[in-house]
Amino acid sequence: MPSTQTDRLFGINSAVAIKAPVLAVALGNIALTGLQTIGGYATQEGDRVLVMGQTDATANGIYNASQSAWQRAGDFDGAYDVVQGTVVTVVSAGQPPLYYVLTTVNPQIGSSALNFVALAVNGTPNYAETTAEQSGATPPTDFSVAPVPINVARYGIVPNLANAADTNTAALQALLDPTKTGPTGRLIFPNITGADTYYFSGMIQVRDGIHMDLNHCTLSFSKVYASADDTMGFFTFIRDVTVENGSIAIDYDGTGGTNPGAAFRIGSRSSYPFGSFAAGIFDQDDLAANSLPLMGNIALRNLYISSNNAGVVAMILMTGGLRNVSLENIHFDGQGVVDAGAYYEFGWSSKNSSATTSDWTSSHACNLRFTNLHAQHLQSVGTVDSGVVALVGAHHAIIENCIADHCINGITCRIGEALFFRPWTPTDLEGAKRGISVRNCTVTNSTNIGFELLGAEAASGGYLSGAGLTDSQQVDLMEYEVSGCNVQATARGAFLSGNFTMRNCRFDGTANSGQVLVTDDVTQFSIDRCDFVNSIGGNGLVLGGSSIGVWATARKKMGRVSNCLIAGNSGGSGIIVENARHLEIADNRIGFNALYDPAGEASQTSGINVVAGSGGGGVIARGNFVTTNSGTAYAQSGTVTDNCDIQHPKNEATSSGIWDLNGVAIASATQIADKTSVVNTVGKRLGRMAVDSSNSRLMIAVGGTATSNWERADGAVSVTPA
Repeated sequence: MPSTQTDRLFGINSAVAIKAPVLAVALGNIALTGLQTIGGYATQEGDRVLVMGQTDATANGIYNASQSAWQRAGDFDGAYDVVQGTVVTVVSAGQPPLYYVLTTVNPQIGSSALNFVALAVNGTPNYAETTAEQSGATPPTDFSVAPVPINVARYGIVPNLANAADTNTAALQALLDPTKTGPTGRLIFPNITGADTYYFSGMIQVRDGIHMDLNHCTLSFSKVYASADDTMGFFTFIRDVTVENGSIAIDYDGTGGTNPGAAFRIGSRSSYPFGSFAAGIFDQDDLAANSLPLMGNIALRNLYISSNNAGVVAMILMTGGLRNVSLENIHFDGQGVVDAGAYYEFGWSSKNSSATTSDWTSSHACNLRFTNLHAQHLQSVGTVDSGVVALVGAHHAIIENCIADHCINGITCRIGEALFFRPWTPTDLEGAKRGISVRNCTVTNSTNIGFELLGAEAASGGYLSGAGLTDSQQVDLMEYEVSGCNVQATARGAFLSGNFTMRNCRFDGTANSGQVLVTDDVTQFSIDRCDFVNSIGGNGLVLGGSSIGVWATARKKMGRVSNCLIAGNSGGSGIIVENARHLEIADNRIGFNALYDPAGEASQTSGINVVAGSGGGGVIARGNFVTTNSGTAYAQSGTVTDNCDIQHPKNEATSSGIWDLNGVAIASATQIADKTSVVNTVGKRLGRMAVDSSNSRLMIAVGGTATSNWERADGAVSVTPA
């Protein structure tokens, strides 16, 4: 497309490829006479203006502004001045260059309708500046023939006008309506002042394929609860949506509802009916006859979300069998009225060939990533399912670099409802393990618990009815990896149920009886290189003592605790052991040392304590450095029916009660002489040795009954229990 010089006086070349720049663009219908302000630019005599929104599109083109009637520019008034694809550049002070392309086939100036669209540069849409014409224009009603979306202002959505909330909501819902044909791709909220706020008064459902760039603006939602709001979101969508780069402010009085919604609602379940399915909205009846399409492929990032009114159950509420969801760089400010930041609750997903609900596949979310989330003041009702991230029925998830400060909980994960594990995807194979990783997260000042990671739950409460699963398949479906985390000044550090590994973590200053409680529903675990210090309520690490799972009786857990510092735990033990089998406690420093304040050990009464109900045995403690204020390194407050072994003690003071120390019992003279004491009733056999701690002598049993004699090793003394 050659350039031909046609006007030497004004120096304008008639190019059909790229036109000389214009100073303003009129997107709406204007009067082609008199000097006027267009897009914030006050035109002067002779200024070049691109006119592209005339009611009569044959009048579009480049004009020279004038105090009288406008005339077409010299390079846009001839038969050979333009072709399909001619580009017009808009250059205005304080604005980046903008580009528009003529799309009319075989254009004839004066007789053809001349249509322009924004030109994408390097794949990035070319966003027009906000103009009075955009703000005042009537939004198009037939989006199927609308130009490529440039920004939301083009559709009648205006910033910085609180009284425009109703019209803004209607316009944005019309633009994004998932039940109608409309534009997809990237939409932007223009930020003219650098701190623009767009006001909305209702909830908006978003069609698939939308990428909303808030452009550092604030979207402010103000609403009073209505019954239709239950479980809804101010933005609601199920797949292929991205929202980024701005703030969401919720002023929502939800006190009239029991479950009144969220800032974002992602996905669907039978009681949360929303989505792009068939003709539009679907519910459980639709699912009985149709397969629900895959939900997911969603990203929310670089957002600040806040709420200043009670009733929002979560900032981001996720439901249904979601796949591939990423939340990144999000700050949640609950202002003391919101429970959770990112909350997933199970819901319907998809099915196989059968139309019965018993044949639905897993309702769990899969392949989730929560990165760099920061939550403050999530303290509304105080529900169990709360925290910066709270998951009920999710698996294959990564939670990393997240912070919860002054929240009810830090991070909670629960196994979820009924499961319906049927083969559907490789991650939903029957009986397969589901893993969740919690990495480099920090929880401070939690009013309940730092981490609650549950891998097996009781049938009561509806969280694990076990439909479609055998008992063995229900158990330990979740495996957790916890690494590099810090929990400080919380009611309890962690509550763990389900097989797990934990390493390089620190729990400091909790107020409950155990910094970390490993429940009776754990069968395998590993704890390495962790600190459990300064528990205000007593014990540092509790291995057992709370059965909350699917088993009526506690399971005998097996695992290892190694290379840990356990010190300064007020009024209790460093480690409490209960219901363990094949447990190894090795190479730990239990109590103060050169790097720790010895004053903190004033009330840590014992190093390792095996308590009542600990039958199972196979407990090995070796290579530990144990120092406590009371002088009790190992204590037993209950009956151990099988062998427990302490090997290679380091700086271990004394033992109290009965304990097998390298196969030798330790007991006082009174206990040896008492036929009802444990040393005579449990594990006594011919040749067994016991140290008489009262007289510093070694005694040998001559029989296996409670009244069999004990003789000193040299035979000089004999004691008959009575």
